[in-house]
Formats: sequence, C-alpha cells, structure tokens
Amino acid sequence: MKRLSLLLVLTIISAVFLTIACDDEADKSYLNPFTPDPNDIDPPTVSIVSPADSSVVPRDDSVLITINASDDTGIRRIYLSINDVLVYDQVDAPYEYYWDTRTLSPGVGYKLCAYAHDNGGKVTETCNTAIIELK
Repeated sequence: MKRLSLLLVLTIISAVFLTIACDDEADKSYLNPFTPDPNDIDPPTVSIVSPADSSVVPRDDSVLITINASDDTGIRRIYLSINDVLVYDQVDAPYEYYWDTRTLSPGVGYKLCAYAHDNGGKVTETCNTAIIELK
C-alpha cells in the first residue's frame, strides 16, 4: 500500500511539473521568432557589387565579395552561397565577405548567389559567376 501511495504521489508531482513546463503561454516567441510586416508590398533589391559577373579573380588571395541590398521596410538578413554552399549570413550592413581562393582550382567558375530577406518576409536572389585566374 505504501508503494502504491508513493507511486501515486510521484505521478501527481510529475503531472504538475509537466503542466507547468508546458504551460508557457506568456512567451512563445521562440516558436515563430519572425512576424512579417503586413504593410510590405515590394520585394527587396540585391546585387553583388564585386566581383562583377564573369570576372576573373586572383587565386592566391582573399577576394572581397560586396553585396548591396535595400528595401522599403528594411533588410532583415543577407545570405551568400558559393556553389550552393552557404558561406555568409549577416544582419547588419555593410554586407562584405572575404573569400579565400588560395586552394581553388584555376580556370574554374564559381556561382556566387546573394539572397536578401526583407521585413515583410519577401526574398530576392541574384547570382554572379567568378572565375579563378589561371596561375
């Protein structure tokens, strides 16, 4: 009988703690940390300023990739991928990334894509190709 009573008490205590832990109605912002601006109509603009599309970049250096972005409701985040691999994630301007090209194959083209996310939840993408110099 003592074991049954102890088990019943532990079950009740567990249920109370579980209810308290799950009843976090005060702040559930972690479930959806971003609420899009409903007044946003236009998507952001984004461009890769440097290197220019189809330009040849040095192989034995760090190449500065510069991205410009703007939007009427503000830029929320900028992403940069190289050959579909995310390499850069930035919230605040300036949007600049130093790309280490020292180990890359000469003469090979790489696809650089920048993605601008605005405060309305819209996304714009632009891509350039950079070719590693033949050295």
